[in-house]
Amino acid sequence: MISASCDGGTHADQPAVRTLRLASYPDSNPGNPYVDLFNDALAAHGIEHAGRVVPDRSWLDEGGRNVDIVHIHWPERIWRGKRRGRLDRLVAWCTLRSARGVWRLRRFLTRAGQLGITRVWTVHNVAHHEGASAIDRWGYRVLARQSDILLCFSNAAAEAIRHEYGSKLPILVISLGSYKGAYPTPSPKADARARFGLHADLPVVSCLGLLRPYKGLELACDAVESMNNRIQLLIGGQPNREFDIDALVARAEASHGRIVVLPRVLTNAEFSDAVAASDAVVLPYHAVTGSGVLFAAWTLGAGVVASDLPFFREMLDGRPLGGRTFRLGDSTALANALTAYLEVPVDERRRGIAAIVDDLSPEHVVVPFVEALRLRHPISRVDTTTGPKGPVR
Repeated sequence: MISASCDGGTHADQPAVRTLRLASYPDSNPGNPYVDLFNDALAAHGIEHAGRVVPDRSWLDEGGRNVDIVHIHWPERIWRGKRRGRLDRLVAWCTLRSARGVWRLRRFLTRAGQLGITRVWTVHNVAHHEGASAIDRWGYRVLARQSDILLCFSNAAAEAIRHEYGSKLPILVISLGSYKGAYPTPSPKADARARFGLHADLPVVSCLGLLRPYKGLELACDAVESMNNRIQLLIGGQPNREFDIDALVARAEASHGRIVVLPRVLTNAEFSDAVAASDAVVLPYHAVTGSGVLFAAWTLGAGVVASDLPFFREMLDGRPLGGRTFRLGDSTALANALTAYLEVPVDERRRGIAAIVDDLSPEHVVVPFVEALRLRHPISRVDTTTGPKGPVR
């Protein structure tokens, strides 16, 4: 029997691989280009992005059944809603809105399975970093038990998922992939440092991305302050509502320029320049399932110094030029790791990081996922609807 190749091309005497249609929730994620990069990589293998999933059975009846795959990334808003604040949480509790949201999701996934649609959950986080309610945990269990494929980004994450949601789940481990092409070419290092008010002649390390309590920014401040003016720290990103931004800004103001804080969303150009200004990106997290910042830093040429959590250990295993880990929660260990990593000649670090990024092209890392989808959809499902197959809204 002749089989089609997974790269979307054909060999002699083989039929062309048919295009599969995938809809996702969300269909894009402002501030993190991962979803767009992932879908573009799938398109290179003949898997078309068909728009946004609406996790409700009515969406399937209105055209959603034309898709082959529904793919959920960050699910909390499906049942929590988009509004924030104590009043909205009280309304949600009184009206059972969140519980009804999980129930609708369950019915949606059940119906999608009956239609032969592959259900995928990318487990970016085993549970929400700012805490999971009983409703959240119910929603995660529904997704875990009704998904045909659970994607995650490390063997450590796979073990955590099995421990939390069941030992026999259909988990597929792939790499996050590089962020090549997602950010503009950065400015020269001297110009980038000047842009953020950093000294040109002192090493710079940075903490970038959403400012959230679990990211351990106070530990980075402790380490830098202990290094006797030998290093600068740049912190940039939008504060989460649970994050004490006032305390961080006050600490920066008292640091005499050793700590610079940009408490707002960074544009892509600013993010690119912030990494270019840095000799290393610091990831002193208290918990992690996967980290796009790590892969974005590598893509832009900077190594990382990260807490010795299982995910970071796994990513840096065999990649000494990509960064270092340090003992979780220990600012002295972080300072020592920074010193050791920055002693490696910069050209040697850059060559090593470039080699890492070459192995992490999104088109390459998605191949196991593409193969899994092709096994589930070797032929076209019977189309029970009529009309054009445009994006599903």
